Amino acid sequence: MAAPNPSDSLLLEATRRLLWAADVEAVLATGRDLVRSLGGSLLPAGATPGEAIPVDLALGTGPPVLPTAAPGSAARETLERQLPLFVRDAHRALELLDRSRRFADEATRDPLTGLWNRRMVTRLLPRIHEGSVVVVDLDHFKRVNDSWGHDAGDRVLQDFAHALSVTARTADYVARTGGEEFLVVLRGPEPDPFLERLRQTWQATRRDPVTFSAGTAAVHARAEDAVIAADRALYRAKRAGRDRWCSAELADYP
Repeated sequence: MAAPNPSDSLLLEATRRLLWAADVEAVLATGRDLVRSLGGSLLPAGATPGEAIPVDLALGTGPPVLPTAAPGSAARETLERQLPLFVRDAHRALELLDRSRRFADEATRDPLTGLWNRRMVTRLLPRIHEGSVVVVDLDHFKRVNDSWGHDAGDRVLQDFAHALSVTARTADYVARTGGEEFLVVLRGPEPDPFLERLRQTWQATRRDPVTFSAGTAAVHARAEDAVIAADRALYRAKRAGRDRWCSAELADYP
């Protein structure tokens, strides 16, 4: 019985690593490590690829990464035999990673606006113990759908989601929680400057004459309680005539 080829064992180990790769860089690192373990090296950036083996270990994710070994050497023969097999499996690993990422996005993102959805908000709120929340609702939104159709309504929602996103800071969270209602978790305690900027941005960019109302609440202990308080403040803003916002009062907290 023939002894197992060491290079076959190294390829098998590299393939196993692909199964556990958590991201693109882990896949690329596995390819680089395989080349070195098989006795090859990687051409430095900008080098003339005259003696390179024509197998791109960047897998199309960036500038080509080419392996090499001395012509006629055993290492080169092994690389030329094993690397195409590895690259085939590595491309498949990248496809699976991309599919997993898209599934994760579909589970946590609102498909119309690209903002976080209610499911993500449910996961997020228990981890928030400071800052403030803002519940925002578009005024008389039903009239948009009734007067101009649901395509126009979708456009308004997308435009408003964009206004929210460009107004929020990197550390803030923005979600569409249902219909024409949105939730913003601000890392700072003062929501009024955010809402002033949002109003200016919305008035400057909106294509339809739709206003918004909002309720705000500081997070004292539980962010979930602040959301309830902000929602009650929102309804006071609605009753007061819309196109405005109100702050939560102590009695609004559960």
